[in-house]
Amino acid sequence: MIKAIILNFTEKSHDRLKGELEEMHHEFSIYHMDNGKPEIPVYGNDLVFIARVENNDQKYIKEAIEISSASNSPVLFIISNPDELFFETIADKENVWYIKEPYITTELKHILEHLGSLLEKKEDQFRLIAENVNDAIFVMDIAGNFSYFSPSIKNISGFTQEEAVKKNLSGWITKESYEYCIDLINHFAIELSKGIVNVPPTFEIELICKNSEIIWVELTVSPVVDSNNNFKHFIGVIRDINSRKNAEERFRIAAQCVSDLIYEWDMKNDNMEWFGDIDEHLGYEPGKIKGTIDSWSKHVHPDDLPGVTEKINKYRLNGESFDAEYRMITKDEKIKYWIEHGLPVYDRDNRKILRTIGVCSDITERKEIENALKKSEEMFRLIAENANDVIWMMNENGELLYVSPSVQKLRGYTPEEIFELSIEKRIANESGVQAMKHWNYFFQNFKKGIVPDISQKLEVEQPCKDGSTVWTEMHINPILDGEGNFRYFLGITRDISERKKSEQELMKQKNMLDSIFDLAPIPMLLLNEDAIVENMNNACVEMLQRKKEDMPGLKAGEVFDCINSVKGEGCGTNKECIKCIFNDSAIETFKTKKNIHKREGKTAILNPTGKAIQLNVLVSTAYIEIPDEPKIVVSVEDITARKMAEKATILSKLEAEQANRTKSEFLATMSHELRTPLNAIIGYSQMLQETNFGNMTEKQQRFANHISTSGKHLLELINDILDLSKIEAGKMDLYMETFDVNEVLKNVYNIIDPLAVKKNIELNFEIDKDISIYADKVRFKQILYNLMSNAIKFTPNSGHVTAKISTNESYLKISVIDDGIGISLEEQKKLFTPFYQADSSTAREYQGTGLGLSIVKKMVELHGGTIAMESEVGKGSTFTFTLPIKKNK
Repeated sequence: MIKAIILNFTEKSHDRLKGELEEMHHEFSIYHMDNGKPEIPVYGNDLVFIARVENNDQKYIKEAIEISSASNSPVLFIISNPDELFFETIADKENVWYIKEPYITTELKHILEHLGSLLEKKEDQFRLIAENVNDAIFVMDIAGNFSYFSPSIKNISGFTQEEAVKKNLSGWITKESYEYCIDLINHFAIELSKGIVNVPPTFEIELICKNSEIIWVELTVSPVVDSNNNFKHFIGVIRDINSRKNAEERFRIAAQCVSDLIYEWDMKNDNMEWFGDIDEHLGYEPGKIKGTIDSWSKHVHPDDLPGVTEKINKYRLNGESFDAEYRMITKDEKIKYWIEHGLPVYDRDNRKILRTIGVCSDITERKEIENALKKSEEMFRLIAENANDVIWMMNENGELLYVSPSVQKLRGYTPEEIFELSIEKRIANESGVQAMKHWNYFFQNFKKGIVPDISQKLEVEQPCKDGSTVWTEMHINPILDGEGNFRYFLGITRDISERKKSEQELMKQKNMLDSIFDLAPIPMLLLNEDAIVENMNNACVEMLQRKKEDMPGLKAGEVFDCINSVKGEGCGTNKECIKCIFNDSAIETFKTKKNIHKREGKTAILNPTGKAIQLNVLVSTAYIEIPDEPKIVVSVEDITARKMAEKATILSKLEAEQANRTKSEFLATMSHELRTPLNAIIGYSQMLQETNFGNMTEKQQRFANHISTSGKHLLELINDILDLSKIEAGKMDLYMETFDVNEVLKNVYNIIDPLAVKKNIELNFEIDKDISIYADKVRFKQILYNLMSNAIKFTPNSGHVTAKISTNESYLKISVIDDGIGISLEEQKKLFTPFYQADSSTAREYQGTGLGLSIVKKMVELHGGTIAMESEVGKGSTFTFTLPIKKNK
């Protein structure tokens, strides 16, 4: 009987196959593979995998072969018409069988019996091996009880097979080994119950022999499950490794006695075992550097690796000893120098290198000393021969022992000429007097055995060969031998002429900046990084009415008598200080290194009487970059009075706006009230004109005409006042719609044409295309009518009035052009003011109200447009307005 595992890749029916397996009395189970390849936790020597596939199911065929190979079991494919691709896939695979579909049951039975026979032979071979190998093979349950041991257990432990199976695992091994071993076995079993198959664990543990001797063994276990994946038992192997462990321990102890690293390199697998802590040598935690050539090579300096690799390749070929010197890189990226020596261990039969035993020695300290010495010698030579600075040596008597050639470039003297000069003649003027005092003091202390531990530095003006002088800086160091005895003075002389000039220039600039700071009209403070005042200018002193000498050392809040500066621990320490304009601005400037320009803030201060008052200030800062001690300049502008004036202005503006709204509302209301009786007057006057009440005399007709004309003029004035009042009161609503501009032009033309005809004025409309606009049609018509009627009104008889209409992507542009009386530049400035006309005579002659253009401007602006004019007295005017072309919303 076999155990069949059906791999269901395509959800094909397996009813026939299951029935046939049941009739043949074979156990079977089905694994559904539609969710990906599962981990099949199946072990044993009686397994056969079965999969129904098609030729194009190459993915499933390969997965089935992979699964069966992992269990070292055969796989049987049921396939219809296998093609060349199928045979290529299984050609070099072991334990792969197939039958063509459709098949007969006898065919399936025959092949399964054949596979069962092969599996039985496999089981017999296993038994034969178990009875004859030196390692002990065993069967154990999850509790550690044994049901089988191979005979070789006696050679390892002294116990016979019968004695061995009676012992539990806990009685076989030491307590420490048991705790370690059982934890891993239990974990492995838990993972197995979840369907997770891990690599069978291997342990190195201490086994207790029959004679109570404790030896080292290697234990390997693998689980065996039934057809339903239920755990049955463990099968395992015990190998005696006691001799190897003892040898390793002796070798390890020997390796620990030396500082060098000893290694064994398996040349076949490229694995390395280190005897000595390579991780510790390179600064890593234990176990970081794996025992492989690849892991080791990652820490070799990349510039050295190609050469080392070349030596390794040659070593593999010729088998001579391996020697190399190279650099290693530690975890913290430091360099260590290693020297390595390795010897080959050969295969006795074919003289191939099996492994290499070698030693790596850390020679970093030696290399550093050698490199330091080389660098020191080279550096001194380069400095002495090429440096611009003059290097010199002198004994305790002031006699020069050496002067570098650069002295000639500095002073014009050759080294030989300098030797002839006394120490007094080597130094000039007043600086020489001071230098000699310091020099004599230094020598006196030196002769008393007082040797300074720091370099002596002097600034000296020295004479040159051409009679000029040069400012120099001299650094003098006493050189002692290893026992602390004086040998000579080593000095360096540097040209500081340019620095002296720079210092003088900087001093001039500092004096100038100090003057600007002190005389600036704006109060200013100089703060250090701790926000402590270091200086303040005269304007600040005058503003604060305090003594300047009392200010340094205080914080800005203390200088301004901030009420929070006397609380708690002082200025800057209270919670209120977080919002302090001075503290916050200083901290931000030091942190960001960005200047602040006129930041407005408030601060509460105490006046001279001790009363708290609110101060409005504008604070600006300027960051000054000085190495290790940055500063900021803080300027403070008191704007308290200005803020109060602004507040008063705002209140006045609000009151004026309120008054204007009240006026506009009043006018709007009164205009409505006036228009009702006025319409009645106009209506009755028209009825009189039409003789509805009988014929009138010529005088009565003239009076009726006057009543009608005056009434209409008054109604026009009231309508204009009403529109203007609505706009100013914010109650003018626009009723937006999309309309054809040509249509409005025709309506306006029909209205104003009689006016033009009456004055024999030629009307022209120039429009480049059909145009539509989204606006208030009535107000658009009103704007155009007002501009056109005004043009006719102020144009003499037989004149011309033209309207030009054009568009671009964003705006509609309309220009109304006349050749009328024109307007002066002075009057143009006031033309859009309500009730304003160019002059009083114009009002009398043309009977205008002065509201039309004001209303036009406001209506254009309500639409989001603009209006402008160009005019010249006697030559006419051009009024141009634009409206945005909007799409219907």
